[in-house]
Amino acid sequence: LLRTISDQGDTVIHMDYGCDLNKVDLSNMKLCIKGKNIEMNSSYMNGIHLKNCELSDVHINQSDFTKATIKETTFKNSSIDDTKFDYAKILNSSFDDVAISDSFFIKTVVVKTTFNNLELNNVDLYFFTKQVTFDNTKLININLSNSSHYYTDFKHTKLIDVKFMRSHIHFSKFIDVELIKTTLFKSILKNVCFTNSFMNVVLFAEANITDSNFSESELINISFNDSIIHNCNFSNISFTYVTFTNANISTVNFSGAKFTSVSFKNANISGSNFINATYKNDNGDYIYVDDSYLKDAIYDNDNPPILK
Repeated sequence: LLRTISDQGDTVIHMDYGCDLNKVDLSNMKLCIKGKNIEMNSSYMNGIHLKNCELSDVHINQSDFTKATIKETTFKNSSIDDTKFDYAKILNSSFDDVAISDSFFIKTVVVKTTFNNLELNNVDLYFFTKQVTFDNTKLININLSNSSHYYTDFKHTKLIDVKFMRSHIHFSKFIDVELIKTTLFKSILKNVCFTNSFMNVVLFAEANITDSNFSESELINISFNDSIIHNCNFSNISFTYVTFTNANISTVNFSGAKFTSVSFKNANISGSNFINATYKNDNGDYIYVDDSYLKDAIYDNDNPPILK
């Protein structure tokens, strides 16, 4: 019956009283479903086209949405577990109060989509995002390595044990977020905003960071070792146990920053601003630099950035 409806075009299917779609095969069908209390267990949705759907209290488990197209669709108060969205396209849609766990989004494309009050747990997201918003969401044990994100915003979001290794993040925002035990190893960040954020145990090692803003944030136990940092705003940041070993730092604004036990060992620093910065280490008021190269730095006459 559903396949017959699919063949007829844009017919709206109402499932207002709940529906059991367990173990069904809806592959390559084109459907517009409006309903709630829908169960999808071990269902095969490979290549399905869902457009203008309104779905609430939907529970999807051990299902396959590989190569699916989900467009202009809303999911509310729903859960998605152990499900594949590999090579799928999610366009102009919204996920509100949705929990997603143990699922896969391999090479998924997500465009102009909003995730509100979302909780992601143990999910692989090797995907491409553009104009996507994560608002008031929680990402735990998420793998975003080798993914690309353009104009993607993370607002009031907590990221715990998230991997962005070798990812591309451009023209995106992390505002009022918490990054804990997160790695951006060898990632490329351009025009990224991290203002008013809290970071603890975050790895930026070997990253390439340009034209980005970290101002007014608190950074604890952070590694920028072997990274390239150019034309960035690090003003009014609290740095504690942060290392810039072997980093190449140019035209960076560190004005008003508070450095506590920070190391610039063997770093190359040029054209950077340290005005009104303060320095304190465990055994004295200084930044540990040891053979760093400092050129054209701007700083207070009585408060230079390097006191060996």
